[in-house]
Amino acid sequence: MAIDKVYSGIVSRLDERLDKGANTLTMSNAFSGRTIASEGWLSVGNASDFQPETDGSLPEFEEIYYTGYTKEPGTYTGITVFTGLTRADNTSSTETISDTWSGGTIVGASLTGDLMSKIPDQEEDLDMNDNNINDIKSIDGGGDAIDVEDDMDHNDNKSTNVATPTNSKDAANKEYVDGPKILGVEWNITQDTWKRIDANGEEVNYNFYDLVDSPIFNDITRVVLDSAGTEQAEWGEAGYSHAPSDNSHNIMTKFPPKYVKFELDTSTDRILRWWVASYNATGFNLHDAYTTINGTNVYLGSYDACAYSDDGGTTWYLGSRSGVTPVNGSGSYSGLNGNSLSSLDIEEARTYAQNIGSGWQQQNVWSLSLVKLLSLTLFGRPDLQRLVGRGVVDKDSGSGFNGENTGFDNVDQEITYRNLFTAMGTGDDGYTPIVVLGLENLWGNIWNFVDGYEAVDTEYRILARDGSWNNIGPAAWGSSDYETSQASPLTDDDGYIDDLEDEELLRGLLIPASTAGSDSTYIPDYFWGHDSGENNILRSGGGWNDGSKAGLGYLTSDIGVGRSDRSIGARLEFIG
Repeated sequence: MAIDKVYSGIVSRLDERLDKGANTLTMSNAFSGRTIASEGWLSVGNASDFQPETDGSLPEFEEIYYTGYTKEPGTYTGITVFTGLTRADNTSSTETISDTWSGGTIVGASLTGDLMSKIPDQEEDLDMNDNNINDIKSIDGGGDAIDVEDDMDHNDNKSTNVATPTNSKDAANKEYVDGPKILGVEWNITQDTWKRIDANGEEVNYNFYDLVDSPIFNDITRVVLDSAGTEQAEWGEAGYSHAPSDNSHNIMTKFPPKYVKFELDTSTDRILRWWVASYNATGFNLHDAYTTINGTNVYLGSYDACAYSDDGGTTWYLGSRSGVTPVNGSGSYSGLNGNSLSSLDIEEARTYAQNIGSGWQQQNVWSLSLVKLLSLTLFGRPDLQRLVGRGVVDKDSGSGFNGENTGFDNVDQEITYRNLFTAMGTGDDGYTPIVVLGLENLWGNIWNFVDGYEAVDTEYRILARDGSWNNIGPAAWGSSDYETSQASPLTDDDGYIDDLEDEELLRGLLIPASTAGSDSTYIPDYFWGHDSGENNILRSGGGWNDGSKAGLGYLTSDIGVGRSDRSIGARLEFIG
C-alpha cells in the first residue's frame, strides 16, 4: 500500500456556531481552495484546547469524523460545509469531548484518524536492504513526488536531475518553499470578486499558515518597548509579559519595513490591485508608514491604549498593556494609578502619547494604512468579521464605558506563534475580542482616534509623506505638515463601502469613494462621511455596540477636534 495523498496543514475557522450534537459544520475559508478527502477527520478547538493541561490531563479539542462536504465557489473565499459528522460523544473515545463551539473557533484538517490508512507497506515501499524508497505516488494530488533512481541516491548522498522550476506550482522553486516574498490582492469592483495574485498578477493559492511563515509576515511580532523606544524583550523571550510591571514599558507590535505597489486597471472592468513585498523589489516603494517617520520599524500598540499619571493627575501618559480599562472620554476614567481623567479628545490623546518621550505618538493614518494592506493581503478578502470573528461589537450601548478590559476572555492565552495573526477570546462571538497581526481589537470594543488626517469640503489633508511635518495633526498643524487631495471628501454620505479612491495620495489609505454597498458585499464595513462645512478628524474600528458596521475598514469622518466621548479611545505608536 503506497501513500496516495496527504492533505494536512489546512486551517480555518468556524463560520457559524457549532452546537453540541450538530451534524453539519460550516467553515469560513481555506478549505474551499484545497483538494481534501471525501471523508476524513477535523480537529476543532481554541488554541488552549490543543495543549495538555498542567496536571497532565489530555487536551480538550474535539476530533470530528465527516463523510461528505460541499463547497461554495471561490479560492480561499467560499465556505465549505462538512456533513455526516460523528461527534466524540457518539463514539467510545475518551480523549476528546463533544462540545458547543462559537463562530471563529479554529478548525484544521487532521491526520489523527486517517493517517493509519496511509502508512506505507514496508515490503513494497521501503526496501531497507538497498536503502531506496519506491512507489511513492503523489503528494497533494501531484505526479510522481520522488523518483528514487534519479532524485535520491542514498549511496552517494546527493540529489540529481531535479528539474529547473518554471512556475509557482513547481515544488523545487525556493520562492514557494520559503513562502512568497511578493503577494498581492485583486479586487474586481465591477464583479465584486477578490483573489490573491503573485508578482505577475496571476491567481495563486496558499495555505493560511504558509503565508504566516512567509517573509512578508514572519518578522511581525510583539515586543516590550521602554520609554526610549528600545526593545527590551520579544514575544516568547524571557522578560516578555503582556502586562509589564513598569508602567513606562509598553507592549507594541513591531512591523519591519514593507514595500508596496498599486495598480488601477479599467481596460474592461474596474479592477484595483495592490502588492506587498518583503524587500525592495523592482517597481515597489517603501510603504509611506515608514517614509512619513523616517524610521526603520513601525511599532503600534498591541492593545487599546490605557493612561496613567505619576504626579496626581497633572501629567498623563498613554500606555499599552493587557488587563486594564482602555482610556476613554467618559469623564470618569480612572488611570493605572487611580487618578481620574475628565475628558479625552484627539489633541489630548496626542499629548499624552508625546509625553512618554521622543518618537511617541498615537496611531496615524499611514500606520493604519499599513495594517489594512497587510491584513487584506494575508486574508485575501475584506470580510474579517466573518473570517476572524465579529469582535466586541454586539453589546448594549449601556452607560459610561461599556466595552471590555484589554486581554478580556483570555485572548492573550489564545495567542501562540501560529495564531499571533488571528486569535479570538474564549467568549461568544460578538462579545469577545479578536487579534489580527498582533493587534487586539483592531475593530470593536472602542473607537481609536487616527492622527494625520483632516477632511474639509474641498479636500482631504493627509500627513506629509516625506517626514517634513512638525505637527502630526489638526488643529495644531499647518499647510507645510500635510498634503492635499484632488478628490473632495464624500460629504453627508454614509453607508457600506463599495469603491475606493484611487488617486496617488489616497489609494493606499483605502478611503471610500462610494458607499452604495451592504454588510455582505464589496467591503462590508461602514463609513460615516464628512459633514458639510466642518473640519473633521478620523476614528477607526468601531465600538462595543456597532455590530456588522464594524470591521477592518470601518471609519468615521464626521467629528471635530474637540470631540470627547465614552466610546472613543486611542492606540499608541512609536515612530522613532
